[in-house]
Amino acid sequence: MQVKVDVLPHLERGPGWAKLTVSGAASLDAQALAGAMISLQRNQDGRYLAERSQWSASEVWHTPEEASLSDSGCQLTIGPDLVDELLLDPRMVCRMQVKLGDQRFVGVLRFGQGVYPSGAAGQSPDASREVQSVKAVVEPQPEPEPDFPLPVASLPPVAPARKNNLPVLLVLLFVALIGGALTWWLVAKPEVALIAEETAQISTADAKAAPTVDEPPAPCTVQALAATTDDLAFLQACVSTNPTSADVMTLIDAGKAAGRCDLIQRLYAHQAQAGDVQVALAYAREFDPQTHRGGCFAQADAATAVYWYQIVLDKQPDDAAVKARVDALK
Repeated sequence: MQVKVDVLPHLERGPGWAKLTVSGAASLDAQALAGAMISLQRNQDGRYLAERSQWSASEVWHTPEEASLSDSGCQLTIGPDLVDELLLDPRMVCRMQVKLGDQRFVGVLRFGQGVYPSGAAGQSPDASREVQSVKAVVEPQPEPEPDFPLPVASLPPVAPARKNNLPVLLVLLFVALIGGALTWWLVAKPEVALIAEETAQISTADAKAAPTVDEPPAPCTVQALAATTDDLAFLQACVSTNPTSADVMTLIDAGKAAGRCDLIQRLYAHQAQAGDVQVALAYAREFDPQTHRGGCFAQADAATAVYWYQIVLDKQPDDAAVKARVDALK
């Protein structure tokens, strides 16, 4: 039976712990809960979570730490061995099978806000930060220096002027300087002009020869995608710019053509989880058996398609076409 499985934070036990709220599981009793078992299967390769960081080709069953009845079905508590691994890859979609006595229920995990790995223990991501006020430091002004009167040096007596031919010599010297300057101007001017012209030509040639520096491409473009092989660095730079749905779909098409399957799945999952309806719808269709085309997505998966379709319905509950596909896939 298909059920809805919400992964919620365990407020009492803190990071590394979560409550799986299974909605739609009817006719349960305490005896069935006592023997509750779960298996977790990821969508990438269909393998099952075994021990921490180990995924098995065969189905592996785990016993929840706690199990209790709820109004809509039941609640199962899981610890760090499972929670930490489920949170490692944000693009991973995981399907859970619950075995309660003779009944079995299947649903895709839907992570809520506030579910953290055990490594976050002692941290409060939502707590407000205290800001310490910084007092202005007033530098002391230097004390004014005392104003002491300066001594006036006594001047020697001025000797009486003598009659000489100094004015005549000054006139002759002035005439000689004028003549020398005129001669320099007439002789040196063509050479100065030639040097200035050659300098201008050299500057122009250097400017033409200097290599142009290309500006780096915008972080969320096809050019930026082609310029790097570091998928994680590209993804972080891209999503920080809040790209539009059209930008994301253009990148996904380019990534498919380039065989960057891991990158486009991460980009799909990040933007869909962030509430981008167009991207979530496209991602659901990648897994929908009716629209599945292969490529980076090896096989269709109805449960995974339902998961991403549900994100669309969370934003657009009146979308009749998506509702119809969800009902058909269930």
